[in-house]
Amino acid sequence: MIICPAGKLANWSLSGLQEHKWNPGFLQLAMRNNAALVPIHITGANSKIYYLTATFWRQLSNMMVIREALRHHGKTMKINIGQQIALSSFKEYNKDLSAAANVCLTHLQSIAKNGPAMLDTIAPQELEPGKKELISAIEECEILRQFEDGRKLVIYRCNTNRTSPIIDELGRLRERCYRDIGAGTGNDRDNDVFDESYYHIILWDPSDVEILGAYRVMPVGEQLAQHGVTGLYSNSLFKYHDNAYSCLEKCVEIGRGFIQKPYQKSKVLDYLWQGIFDFIKRYPDYKYLLGVLTIPGTFS
Repeated sequence: MIICPAGKLANWSLSGLQEHKWNPGFLQLAMRNNAALVPIHITGANSKIYYLTATFWRQLSNMMVIREALRHHGKTMKINIGQQIALSSFKEYNKDLSAAANVCLTHLQSIAKNGPAMLDTIAPQELEPGKKELISAIEECEILRQFEDGRKLVIYRCNTNRTSPIIDELGRLRERCYRDIGAGTGNDRDNDVFDESYYHIILWDPSDVEILGAYRVMPVGEQLAQHGVTGLYSNSLFKYHDNAYSCLEKCVEIGRGFIQKPYQKSKVLDYLWQGIFDFIKRYPDYKYLLGVLTIPGTFS
């Protein structure tokens, strides 16, 4: 759906074409439906006769609109499509949507001239990677558990700096799922430095050729021995007291979980937790689960 928020054609002035004030209704519609808000600038101008008429007799100029549109038939139009605007950009405006709409207009006019963005934007999501590479990588993973419906839990650890189709796909799916609840990074994928050294419990559906969901897990004692406390994802968010280390060594850290939206009402979460428990059984000396939960500001 393309919306022209001004609702009427621009006026001509000594400083050039002047856009009318934007109606903020398009913002209300986008926020209510959590819709993608993409700015589109269409370069074009009507005849001088039209603008002169509009200055003195608006009703007559309205009757000339169809004639002006036909005048552009067969001509090339320049269209500039910007990156999706993050709806979180408008939080600071509270309920003043008119001011937010004005910023949207300024943002659009700036990017149309290759100027800086006035609002936070979201990078386009990457297309799905080659399925053959992903299937091959999944088949090399250790199977934790196989289910009657054909789905299987596998465990994966990259532990290398080389490109991994599994890590790339996990990052792509994470970003998609987190964006749906207003917690995306705005990047094409949501990966971090901990993805390479942590274990990943993945639920794979060979029929749909899809990763349905995943959790990232790590025996903390093992990670402390290899990388120290800076090797812990949770340490990047919280500062651990020295007294906590004796307890940390007996913890398994879990987090960064996601389930693809089409599968969220199925047994995927149950399956993933079965995989987590299967993994923990391998470490009988570990007594505690440690995890970080992020709740977006849109949730109350």
